[in-house]
Amino acid sequence: MLLFLVFTLFVGVYSAPASNGCPDGGVQSSVNSSTCYLYVNGSFMHLEDFGGNSPPDGAEDYCRKYPNGHLASISDAFTNKFITDYLQKVIVTFGADPRSLVWIGGYAYCTQVGLGADCNWNWTDADNFSYYNFENGSGYEFFDTSIAIKPSTGKWFSENGKNLYSIICEMTTN
Repeated sequence: MLLFLVFTLFVGVYSAPASNGCPDGGVQSSVNSSTCYLYVNGSFMHLEDFGGNSPPDGAEDYCRKYPNGHLASISDAFTNKFITDYLQKVIVTFGADPRSLVWIGGYAYCTQVGLGADCNWNWTDADNFSYYNFENGSGYEFFDTSIAIKPSTGKWFSENGKNLYSIICEMTTN
């Protein structure tokens, strides 16, 4: 009986809307209390072109379904660590591989593509892109203009935006 009560309480807490304004399954940031993150297990494209446009039903469009929602932007090491820890915990729930990649909101905006490309990293929510956590050897490459995070390490990888990965959304509660 006690085991049933504990199980019922756990399931109720896990599936009930959070009192902090985060969506079901989301978590409130310990870095910024007005921010929530939500991992969405699935297969989403990030961006469809070099101009930062999200395809219909793509990752950014999905996150925009939430109030003030967008793909997660990571502005410092504390936020990167919080998101990495959250992903490591929640991915186990879905039975996903923590070595697989998850889209975050970084992308390269290129005014010219090809040899001598002129590209700058941006966030889909227009936050200042001043913190970098790329895996050694990763960064802007010709067709790899979108950023994914590896939950097992917290390192970022530039990837082709048409690759299909799960996503992490960010939303503000205020």
